Amino acid sequence: MKNVPNIITIIRIILSISLLFIEPVTCLFYIIYLTSGFTDILDGFLARKYNITTEFGARLDSIADLIFYAILVWIFLPLITITTVDIVWVVAIALIRFGTLGLTYFKYKTFAFLHTYLNKITSFLVFFYPLVLSYVDIKVILVFATLSAVEELYIDMKANKLMTNIKCALFLGDRLSK
Repeated sequence: MKNVPNIITIIRIILSISLLFIEPVTCLFYIIYLTSGFTDILDGFLARKYNITTEFGARLDSIADLIFYAILVWIFLPLITITTVDIVWVVAIALIRFGTLGLTYFKYKTFAFLHTYLNKITSFLVFFYPLVLSYVDIKVILVFATLSAVEELYIDMKANKLMTNIKCALFLGDRLSK
């Protein structure tokens, strides 16, 4: 049972990669897409429910998320109207994210992503965007992505140790005093 969440995460990676070979915005595409999202929820739920969370599993989940969202950008970018400002904004967010990864590697000798509420909200918005792209402006997602990237950078800059499961920068003061 202890490897089941990691196996589910690996299935998500395979499903994500398979999206590159399927016509976007088709029934099969959305079935695989939604299944990938469901596996993202399921792996974490099972790991927490059965108390079998591991550092490896958390990293594998972050890698699977990165692969999934990078593939989504690759697939949907040609299908949406995006301005030069939006492109610059996305590049700025990516630079903050890569800068944060560099910082965590420098400070903690590992690459890590934090599981903050803002990161979860951003992931939720990005996940559902392909389903509602005709109704929601991309800038809504960019605002949350910016806030979550800056929050993660701030936490990693201020923290004395890696805190992958911190929920919010507001909780950082309590954690630093311990």
